[in-house]
Amino acid sequence: TVYNRGLVNYSLFKMGLLVDADLGYYADDYFGCDSSKNTMYFYNADNNDDNKYGLNPPTLGIISLDLPMESFQNPGIVNGTPSERKQQYWNLFSGLRTDGTPYVHPNGYPTNYLFSGDPTVPTDWTAAVTGFPSGDCRGLMMSPSIYLAHGESVSNSYAIVYERSGGNHR
Repeated sequence: TVYNRGLVNYSLFKMGLLVDADLGYYADDYFGCDSSKNTMYFYNADNNDDNKYGLNPPTLGIISLDLPMESFQNPGIVNGTPSERKQQYWNLFSGLRTDGTPYVHPNGYPTNYLFSGDPTVPTDWTAAVTGFPSGDCRGLMMSPSIYLAHGESVSNSYAIVYERSGGNHR
C-alpha cells in the first residue's frame, strides 16, 4: 500500500515490482511473462541447476492480484546525469527501453511485454529462442498510471507461486 500523505496530487502515479529471482545458481536463469494472467516468471535455462536444485529446477511466478500488468521487462542499467536517469526510469516504467524505443515482438508490432511466449513451446517468443543469454535475471512488472490525490492510497497484492515438476514450466 502506498499512501500519499503530501499535498501534491499525482496524475501519472505508477506502481510496480522489481524481482531478482536467483533460482538456485543465479547465473543460468531466464525470465518471461504472461500478460493475460498478470504474471512474470523465472525459470532455469536447462533442466539441471548446477550445484543447487539439481534435476528439475523450479519455476517461480509472481502474479499481480489487484492491478493489471501494463508492462514487463528486464530493467537493465540506468546511467547518466540525474535528468537523464529520471527519463530512463520513466521509460522503463512505461514499458520502453531506457532510450525510449519500444520492444518489438518478432511478429513486427511494438509491445510492452518482453518474452511473452510460452517457454514450453519451442517456436514462441522466449529468451531462449531469441538467443538471449541466460544469467542473473531481473524482472520489472509495472501497473498502468493512475491518479493518486493527496490523502489517498493505492494497494496491490502479489501471489508468489512455485512449480517443480520437471521441464521449463510456467
